[in-house]
Amino acid sequence: MDDENDNSGSSRDGISRRQTLSGMTLAGVLAQGARAQAPGTVPGPTWFDTHGGVSILDFGADPSGRNDSSAAFRKALRELEGGRLFVPRGRYLVERIGGLGPAGQNVVGESRWKTVFTTEAGGGPLFASEVAHRGTSAFHRLSNFMIDLQGHETVAIDLASINSTTVQRVHFKGGTDRVRQGTGVRFAAPLDRGAYDNTVFDCSFEYLARAIEWHNGANNNAVYNCRLSNCGVGYHAAPTGPVDTPRVFGGRVEGCDFGLVEGAQMGAYFAVRFEDNRYADIRFTAA
Repeated sequence: MDDENDNSGSSRDGISRRQTLSGMTLAGVLAQGARAQAPGTVPGPTWFDTHGGVSILDFGADPSGRNDSSAAFRKALRELEGGRLFVPRGRYLVERIGGLGPAGQNVVGESRWKTVFTTEAGGGPLFASEVAHRGTSAFHRLSNFMIDLQGHETVAIDLASINSTTVQRVHFKGGTDRVRQGTGVRFAAPLDRGAYDNTVFDCSFEYLARAIEWHNGANNNAVYNCRLSNCGVGYHAAPTGPVDTPRVFGGRVEGCDFGLVEGAQMGAYFAVRFEDNRYADIRFTAA
């Protein structure tokens, strides 16, 4: 008997339709219903199906880079409040997005070479917590895109008052080999607390005044397998005051003025390759 006409629910492969349906989750059933279309149309995959998130294009961002997309990113991150925002390939002009106030924000592009954020004014950190001076935030993930500061003296990602956050597979570009500008990632604790257990993993940095900084009170933040090239200072630990346990594991620092400026307590730097840095691979300072 054909399975389509078998009212008993049995099937030739030994799995009944009742068993199959009972194994479906409620979320799956609702998702199937949400994608139902009018008769005669061909259903296409949604952004959630394809990438596991909501597309920034649904909020009006311009991937050509001609129009400012800052408002679209602010609106998307405000409405998602911890959801996953997918940024398709393109060049996005943005200024001071913020967006890391609500916990659990997840911004992911196609790759560090295909999804590019640029800035024209350089008016402030592109990604940061809007409440850094009032409270803390945590559990964010930023991955698979490039930030091109285009020669502006600003911060690409500011993790002030942020905990347990991952920055992964992001490329940071400051200025040029002649004019190195801006900061890639900054760890900071303006409240003297709540800026720890963050991780920068498998990222690349070039032509920045400072690739990564640990500021006063931003303790126990780590960097893994990153490549820093042609920066003023690669790693700068404790430029503004005491910092405990900055950690760098693996990766490469080359062609910078200083590979590491170290003023922290209990810093750990393991299997980092320093090569062809202009003045010194490591310079020790007092915090």
